[in-house]
Amino acid sequence: SLESYYKELVAKTTNFNTRKEIAFVYNYENARYLYNQARYKDAIPYLEETWQQKPTNQDAATLMINTLSQLGSNQFQSEEYSKRLMEYAAKFQSLSENNLFNGLLASSLLAQQAIQFEGNKATEGEVYRKKLEAYEKQ
Repeated sequence: SLESYYKELVAKTTNFNTRKEIAFVYNYENARYLYNQARYKDAIPYLEETWQQKPTNQDAATLMINTLSQLGSNQFQSEEYSKRLMEYAAKFQSLSENNLFNGLLASSLLAQQAIQFEGNKATEGEVYRKKLEAYEKQ
């Protein structure tokens, strides 16, 4: 299988930069393949590994943001989705410098704020308002 070939190739590659490049290509192409099959959740672990290898790669950033956006179309009002976006913003600094990602995160936090206030949960709504304000100040 491709995975076993990849593992063997990485294990036998002694040059750090070459091993890193192989890992990037393997994970990026797996993520792209899964994205094109609309298997967005399955693509996320590969994208995370891609970002570990090259956190400033623009193609990886675009694929990550598109994947998160597609996941958001189904989970946009989910609190878990908002938390995941906040984790990615903290974990991958270069991702939080991307305007598309920032718009996605801000929209998600704003939606959570509205959901909480509409559900008569003012304390929780204030938490999301403060998160949004703090993120916008960064």
